[in-house]
Amino acid sequence: MSDLTSELNLALAVDDDDTADYLVKPEGLRGSLLTLDGMFNSATGHAHNGAHQGGSLQFLNLTVGQNLTVVGSSTLQGAVIAQATLHAVGAATLDSTLSVGTNLTVSGTSHLVGTVQIDGTITSSGALTIGQDLLVGRDLTVTRNATITGALTAGSISTGGGSLNVGANLTVGGAATITGVLSAGRGVFGGSDYGHALNVGGNGMASGYWYQRAGAARCWDNADFALPAVAANANTPVLRDGSGYVTATYIKYSADVAAGKPVQVLGQNGDGFMRWWPTNSIGPPISSWFLQASLQLPALSNNGGTADATVTAVSNSLGAGIAGGVVTVPRPGYYSIAGGFNGNNLTGNTEGLNMTLISSAHGTLDSMSCPLKISSYFGGYFSWSGFLNQGETFHLQFNTSFDSISGSGEMILTFIPTATYNN
Repeated sequence: MSDLTSELNLALAVDDDDTADYLVKPEGLRGSLLTLDGMFNSATGHAHNGAHQGGSLQFLNLTVGQNLTVVGSSTLQGAVIAQATLHAVGAATLDSTLSVGTNLTVSGTSHLVGTVQIDGTITSSGALTIGQDLLVGRDLTVTRNATITGALTAGSISTGGGSLNVGANLTVGGAATITGVLSAGRGVFGGSDYGHALNVGGNGMASGYWYQRAGAARCWDNADFALPAVAANANTPVLRDGSGYVTATYIKYSADVAAGKPVQVLGQNGDGFMRWWPTNSIGPPISSWFLQASLQLPALSNNGGTADATVTAVSNSLGAGIAGGVVTVPRPGYYSIAGGFNGNNLTGNTEGLNMTLISSAHGTLDSMSCPLKISSYFGGYFSWSGFLNQGETFHLQFNTSFDSISGSGEMILTFIPTATYNN
């Protein structure tokens, strides 16, 4: 029994073998039958996957009446037709095309590495989660809500007459066309958000008017008038200068005339700025204003001549200016000028003495002439009342033809209050 089969090592009888030994010995027929029986053992049976264990199983048609369990991988080179449910407990990897004639039900997770091409409709009863990009070559129709937590970039968005609700930011890189009403809690354009209802950081343009809904106020365009200016230009809004002042040539008021006298008056003191003054600045004074002064007659020579009397203030509540014999009026108004003088003739001629009160704006206000005798005394007086301008001057002039004179006198210039303000 030295001859064995090539695959299973089954003992073969040879010519000189003993028949009894071949039948009963383990290395004979007995052992060969045990080997064949072990091939069908549930634990150690033949697997057809090793050397001397038989070749690969090949079937033209294989019909399995009950369950088919494949522990390792299965390579199906032809079509796989599942007339009932195809249940994949683990992952299913398809390197080529999977064709399902009717419904495909996957209870677990489907991992599709390549491209998925769907010619029909995708119906998902639950959430459809796409971890990467979603590229739709044609129309995408969402019959209910669409929630986008990231950025939505679209060439155009049409809601089809429904609502578009964006819970977070909506960025539109191109033009946005809204044919209906745009309702917003606050509109910000140009990046200037000041917390108000409408904030425009750049220029705001409208083909019509900007209206204030609660009233009749109108927003003007710069075509309606020139730009604001500090200078008093025509048809320009007033712009304050760097110090906060308003420059204006004239201010026109309505014809509303109030009764009585104002408490204060408006004017300017020559610098162009308007200020308030008490009414007695141009009207009746609170107290009496006057200039009381002494006079010194000029000492004319024995050949005569013309000269002014010298004025020296004794009391000057009026604030008049005095320079030699010239008196300057401090403010416009009605005044009274009055005074008198006396003196003596120092020479022996007989002639006349002429006295004239002269104003720079009104000319001669008063004059007198008295005769002079040899070595005699003389006297006279002067008076005038009327309107004098601010800055107007007057002086008291004396004249003789031959004689030399000397003397003194007094003068009083009084501001006269009136019932109405000066014109």
